[in-house]
Amino acid sequence: MLCPLFQNRNHFLVSFRAIDTEDVAIEVYKIAPQKFCWKKHPDRIDIAIVRYALADAVKPPAPLLSGNNKDGWMLNLNGLKWVSGLSEELEGEEGTRRGSVLAMLEAERVRLHRTVAFVKFHSEERKKISLMDFYDFVRINEYFPARKRRERFSAIENAVLDDPDLKLLWGFLKRKFRKEFAQNEK
Repeated sequence: MLCPLFQNRNHFLVSFRAIDTEDVAIEVYKIAPQKFCWKKHPDRIDIAIVRYALADAVKPPAPLLSGNNKDGWMLNLNGLKWVSGLSEELEGEEGTRRGSVLAMLEAERVRLHRTVAFVKFHSEERKKISLMDFYDFVRINEYFPARKRRERFSAIENAVLDDPDLKLLWGFLKRKFRKEFAQNEK
């Protein structure tokens, strides 16, 4: 889903999937080359420094990211709130679209509210939620690789956190379709 991973004075990098470490490195180097370069060759990106920064951003007590070097990086709810705060600070600056991250999250919530799984869940037909309803809710299918499944599950986690109805449904779906999540772990 949404992954505005970093920001400069003109834009947020927003993605609907996890962002690869190398792509992050290129963008952060554009924003702050002096922080992400080699000492002797400042024209080169130091990928190790980028990896350390990303690894720090997933550490408790308030991690901003989820992900890893293999699968890529995505903002979690803390990160989304942080970026939203930056968006408000930069509200008057040219090129910044205030609330775009929140608008995209809201659009995902609206989509989730319109799914068959949501309708069945809230009309007390929970037992009738099928695997296909689950796939429609998370926008995956049986052929999705584990990495893509993790991305979609993280995106859903971010979208449902501020919506109690969706949060209840998501918890139910995670229990009912445990095999789909176990397949994700393989």
